[in-house]
Amino acid sequence: MTTFWIVSILIFAVVTFLLAKLTLKKSIQESGEKMWKTFGTRTHYWKLLFLCSFGVTAVVVLFLKWTHVLVVSS
Repeated sequence: MTTFWIVSILIFAVVTFLLAKLTLKKSIQESGEKMWKTFGTRTHYWKLLFLCSFGVTAVVVLFLKWTHVLVVSS
């Protein structure tokens, strides 16, 4: 079970980092530099980013379990 959580946290961290690298600059440009400095705009961006990262992580973990690469023993 510990392996499951370690793998899940690592996948979540990597996916979050990659999504942030891909979308951060575009989000700042779309909202504008002045608007980006407000708390609400950044909060909305990170909330959506973490939600997307959670979804991608869930799909990857389910795929790894389905292919028996990630075996969880009780």
